[in-house]
Amino acid sequence: MRPPKSSPKQRTAPRPNTNDERSRDAFVDLVRTQLVALGDYGHLHVRRDGQHLVVEQPGPPDDPEDRWPVFRLTPLGGGLPPCFGLSFATQEGRWEKLPVTGLLADVLSSAVEMLAPYLEPDTLPSDTSGTDN
Repeated sequence: MRPPKSSPKQRTAPRPNTNDERSRDAFVDLVRTQLVALGDYGHLHVRRDGQHLVVEQPGPPDDPEDRWPVFRLTPLGGGLPPCFGLSFATQEGRWEKLPVTGLLADVLSSAVEMLAPYLEPDTLPSDTSGTDN
């Protein structure tokens, strides 16, 4: 009787490169800083989603973690300096690519110019009943 065949060696998942992680975190901080420099956008939240950087509006005061995305930045290629593409979040939950690519600062400037109404803080009062009584 033959001994059972040994199972193939299990592959382990590649370990994340901590330098890549730090670089992505640095881009999140850089996007936040540049948004604030471009206007009154300190209320916006920036997060990583895979390779993308997503800029979101905060949720309502009773649930600020219920954010909604406005746009995302996608790195294009691996060149230096890195270039990014821009996509807009549709109401249907899809990403629509916009005809904007370039250096991060240029893409952010274009995003603010094109999408300013979607980036403004929510200025509606919590009581929107429409009555003055």
